[in-house]
Amino acid sequence: MDHWTVEHILPISGGYYNIVLSQKDHDVSIDLLCHPDKEIYTVLYAQYEKGDRLAGVNNIPYASQLEWQDFDFHESFEMPTVENHYEEICESSVSTVLYISLARYEQETGYDGEWHVRELSGRSPFLDYLMGSEDGIVWFCVDIGQDCSFRGYTKHAYFR
Repeated sequence: MDHWTVEHILPISGGYYNIVLSQKDHDVSIDLLCHPDKEIYTVLYAQYEKGDRLAGVNNIPYASQLEWQDFDFHESFEMPTVENHYEEICESSVSTVLYISLARYEQETGYDGEWHVRELSGRSPFLDYLMGSEDGIVWFCVDIGQDCSFRGYTKHAYFR
């Protein structure tokens, strides 16, 4: 009975799709990763008014099957190699958040190749990056908050 709007459907790889749905009446936005043939899905995040968990420095109510990781803007990191054709439409603080997240991911996985921003989307205050590499695809969701001078929060999912 509820009316949902599909904001976007993005084919990723291997039969996976990234789907963002919203419902204006209840102020809900859901970002899903799904594989229709396998009948599986992952809730990347669901942002809604009365969530029982709070995301990032914005304390946005959300639900997700992934956990948030915090980071410090003052961390030292080696600049990853990123081809980002969206860079001109983003604030430098947003790009910095992405670079810190990618650098941390590279440290964890040992990957040091080139990244390509395949998709940039999101609903305030979340910003989604779909990143492609030679090794696979990584989805990052970032919340840099109102005071982005010290801390931010991110979560990621990896797909082959």
